[in-house]
Amino acid sequence: MATLNDVERLAAQLNITFTDYAPVQAFDLDSKPNAPLQFEGTYRKVQVGIDGAYSDLVKHQANLSNAFQAMGPLLSNHQRSIGASGALGLSFLAALVVYTIGTFYPETRGITGPLTILFMILIVVSAVILALGHARK
Repeated sequence: MATLNDVERLAAQLNITFTDYAPVQAFDLDSKPNAPLQFEGTYRKVQVGIDGAYSDLVKHQANLSNAFQAMGPLLSNHQRSIGASGALGLSFLAALVVYTIGTFYPETRGITGPLTILFMILIVVSAVILALGHARK
């Protein structure tokens, strides 16, 4: 048998607002507007209502756990780095842009010249890393 304190504690863990309506012997449970899964309900302050609220919170907790497990592979894809081939492509594009700016606006060559050299070095380093990576396989 769950108590009202158990319901309050579990609601707090799940970031669900617990509102006590003492005069009418009832309480509300509402999730925050930006919650991944919405939860809301009004329960009476009798043992059946408290047990029902606790049971609903446990189910909600399981649903949240399942939702985050399902999103796990999606979240890990966003954490991947661009790798050597991405660095090679981005360095090439950046070198091309900086060289073009330096060509059409000669007054910027004090900045664009060293930047072009830096990006050319990054291109060479990325190409070497790619070549060594393919040679190992």
